[in-house]
Amino acid sequence: MPTGTPEPSFQPIAWRGGTLRFLDQTLLPAEERYVDTRDHRAVCDAIRRLAVRGAPLIGIAGAYGLALAAQAGEDMAAAAEE
Repeated sequence: MPTGTPEPSFQPIAWRGGTLRFLDQTLLPAEERYVDTRDHRAVCDAIRRLAVRGAPLIGIAGAYGLALAAQAGEDMAAAAEE
């Protein structure tokens, strides 16, 4: 008998080797397309245009966006304001 929470059939967001991958929700349900980025500005844009939706996922994406900014040596205060 399986225990715990079942794995989702897809991951709307994932960190892979310093790259963030997220599902572009503006294309659903017609198309399932993922965006791979190392640029925190792309994450900010995705949140603004509702490619990333839902409070929990927006929070996760924002945190990953700050991680990308830190990884790139960006000014963290400026990145957080974006």
